[in-house]
Amino acid sequence: MTSGVMALMTDRAHSKPINTKEPHMSDLSQLPLAVGHMIGLGALGSCIGIGIMASRYLDASARQPEMMEALQPKVFLLAGLLDGAFIISVALGVWFALAAPFPS
Repeated sequence: MTSGVMALMTDRAHSKPINTKEPHMSDLSQLPLAVGHMIGLGALGSCIGIGIMASRYLDASARQPEMMEALQPKVFLLAGLLDGAFIISVALGVWFALAAPFPS
């Protein structure tokens, strides 16, 4: 390559584009989207987990009815843990939405 083309390429590499907007940490425009994802994905995961667990519990109790009483407390404990994770994500999402954690 010629030296003129090389100089043109290096000048373009070091120059900043015109009309660029620098991102700021105080920009809260993406906050509703992030909160919606936190709550939505938490709800989706919790619902899928409880659905799979309940179907396996019903399948196991249909195959061995004598184990139904032994499995029932474990199912309710796990359902509470799955719902607890969802409730924590909802609480964090509402906290982020209302407290505006990014100072302007």
